[in-house]
Amino acid sequence: MRSIAPQTAISITALDSPPNLLREPYDLSIFYETEKRPGHCVEVCSDWIFPVCAPAIAAGLKKPADLEGELFLHDARWTEDWQQWLSVIAPELNIDASGPTFSLYSLAVQEAQNGAGVLMGHEPLVRDFLDDGSLVAPFEQAVELSRKLVIATPYPPRKGSLLEKIVRQLSIAK
Repeated sequence: MRSIAPQTAISITALDSPPNLLREPYDLSIFYETEKRPGHCVEVCSDWIFPVCAPAIAAGLKKPADLEGELFLHDARWTEDWQQWLSVIAPELNIDASGPTFSLYSLAVQEAQNGAGVLMGHEPLVRDFLDDGSLVAPFEQAVELSRKLVIATPYPPRKGSLLEKIVRQLSIAK
């Protein structure tokens, strides 16, 4: 981003739910969405989920049944992710997926990196940590959810505008 407009001050606000860009003073938002909302939207990618954890925990996980007895980490926004993944990948298992819930996904990721438990990873949000080895995906099975990662703007950005350049950069940065 900074390379596109080094002199532009960018302000970031963390919200629990997408703002109404036609009524609130934001130039763009990035959220996982299940339905189209007012404004202009660019779909970045699907929401693929799979368990992630620190390498030391991953060493003991060879199959989904090995999750029994592990501490499950949760994000407050996506409370159903573990049940969705387990119901598709291992419906025969009766695993209690309860565990601590974090108000910010980044806190849950940090706890997973620290070895506190196993987190349901969202591919674009954990990709860098998988690449640097601080998180491991112990199983190959991933589940695609109905949510899509979407960049939204109140109106289509003008061709050649800074906003159009930022949206284009963000949409290829997956």
